[in-house]
Amino acid sequence: MSTSCSQERISGLRGLRKNNPFMVRSRRGLTILELSIVVLLVSMVLFTLVSITSRFSRFKSTEDEGTILRDSLVFARSTAITSNEPIFFEFNLDEETYRAYRKESKDGEIAEKDVIKQRNLSAGNSLIGMQVGSSNRETRGKIVIRLFPEGSSDELAVFMGSDPEIKATVLFSRYGKGEVAEGEKTSALEDPSFRENLEEW
Repeated sequence: MSTSCSQERISGLRGLRKNNPFMVRSRRGLTILELSIVVLLVSMVLFTLVSITSRFSRFKSTEDEGTILRDSLVFARSTAITSNEPIFFEFNLDEETYRAYRKESKDGEIAEKDVIKQRNLSAGNSLIGMQVGSSNRETRGKIVIRLFPEGSSDELAVFMGSDPEIKATVLFSRYGKGEVAEGEKTSALEDPSFRENLEEW
C-alpha cells in the first residue's frame, strides 16, 4: 500500500513539474547570453596579452640598435654603388631618428626619395652624439653623411645608449665596413690598426 502511494506521489510531482510554468526546469549547456559573455572575456584577455607582447617587442638592447644602424649604413653604401649615385644618410640627434635618401630632380625641383625610411630608436636608447672623421663631437641637430658611388664615405662614430651613459659605439669606415663596439670608443677613428682592419674587409 505504501509503495503504491509513493509511486502515485512521484508521478504526481512529475506531472506538476510538467504542467507548472513556474517550476524551474533542469537544462544543459549555456545560453546565448552566457556564451557572449565568455567570448567577450576571452577576447579581452587576448587583447591584453597582445598589447603587453607588443610593448615588450619595442624594447631592444643598445647592441641590437647599433647592429641595425650598422647594417643600415652598409645597405645605404651598397645602394650608392649599385645605383651609381650618392646616397645621403641623415641623423637627427634631437629627435633620435635616422634615415637615408637620394636626391632626384623632378619638374625642375630637387626631391628626396627614401632609401631607408625614418627609423625611431626603441625605448631606452638614444643617439647621444656622433663624430665625423677627426671633427669635434656633435650632440645636437641634423648631420648628413654622403655615401659616394665609388664606395667611399666619411668615417663615422655614433655613440648610443641611455643618455648620458654611452653603451655602444657604431664605427663606420670610409670604405664601408661597420662595427659595433661596446662602450665609448672615442679614439677608434684615429687608431691606425682599426682603420687597417676595416679597410681589409
